[in-house]
Amino acid sequence: MLIRKSNEIIAEILDYPIKDLHPEQHLCYDLLADSLALMDLLIGLEETFGFKLEQEQPENINYVKDIHQLVTQYGRYPLPTETNSPTEKIANKN
Repeated sequence: MLIRKSNEIIAEILDYPIKDLHPEQHLCYDLLADSLALMDLLIGLEETFGFKLEQEQPENINYVKDIHQLVTQYGRYPLPTETNSPTEKIANKN
């Protein structure tokens, strides 16, 4: 599930057909991601899978397989939801 969701994010952000994604593809050379697209991709991964990258980690993310490894190691999906949202807490007071 983590790999499939990460592929969906890669395909959406880089506007690349998901059926053509392969682990050995280079994000910049094969998928033509520029620095802004890479930042969008990393932010999307962080938000979707609930982790925060260290400053030096993006330097080691060059291939689709690097993203797969990252989300497999650190990611959670779907993220747990907070059961007592602020709206629910206010509603419960009344």
